[in-house]
Amino acid sequence: NRSEDELDPALIEGVRRQGHNPRVASGLGVIPRVVANGRSIYNGKMSQWEAHRRIRIYWKPYHEMLQRLLDRAHDRHGQAILIDCHSMPHEAMDGIARSGVRRP
Repeated sequence: NRSEDELDPALIEGVRRQGHNPRVASGLGVIPRVVANGRSIYNGKMSQWEAHRRIRIYWKPYHEMLQRLLDRAHDRHGQAILIDCHSMPHEAMDGIARSGVRRP
């Protein structure tokens, strides 16, 4: 439920910060940097090559399949609804509802 360009400069070498993104800032970009209570997942940073490899191997196929399933349901039933329910730490949501940006 993240855009493939939500790369965390605190985790990935050579990535520049691109404006304020509360999810990325809280460590929950496309490749999470932290788990519960802000505990780090990794020791140090990963290369951009590794980040893009993970997106290519895991993120893209998942989202492509999800889109195919939604398209198939839409073709069959005339509509398709994706309900994406999960918890999100409040730090990752700060400012999103007020700014008018849709939640992931």
